[in-house]
Amino acid sequence: MLQRFPYESSENRAINNEEIESIVMRAMFEKAYDLIAETQKDEEMTYRMNLFDFIQPEHLEIDSSLLNSENLAKVQTQVSKINSLKAPKDKLIAIVNSCKLISALIKMEQPEESGKELGADEFLPVLIYCILKAKPKSPISDIIYIK
Repeated sequence: MLQRFPYESSENRAINNEEIESIVMRAMFEKAYDLIAETQKDEEMTYRMNLFDFIQPEHLEIDSSLLNSENLAKVQTQVSKINSLKAPKDKLIAIVNSCKLISALIKMEQPEESGKELGADEFLPVLIYCILKAKPKSPISDIIYIK
């Protein structure tokens, strides 16, 4: 029987489980990813994203003040980074970081005295634009893998 240390909390066990999962999934990435890979769907999605190469920020009604920032490039880098990560948690963290960067970018460029709150109307077009420009290689497979 496994003996628990008296100072080991459920929070510490959860962190340890997440670390173990990351180590195992990094080691088994190729086999695990190959099992769930939706190559045909990824190719279809890539094809569709390429059809939208012409999309410019004004097509998505993105405020031009957001585009002058180098933070937009950081968001695209985070989205592109997802392809190189192997653990599902790492991929998810890259997605969350992208969303945090977009939120910070919008808050930074939007004057507080405007009284406008950050919402999906400002956030979603920037996210879509960054994904279209970053062109992740296997978005469908990555979503399934994270799930």
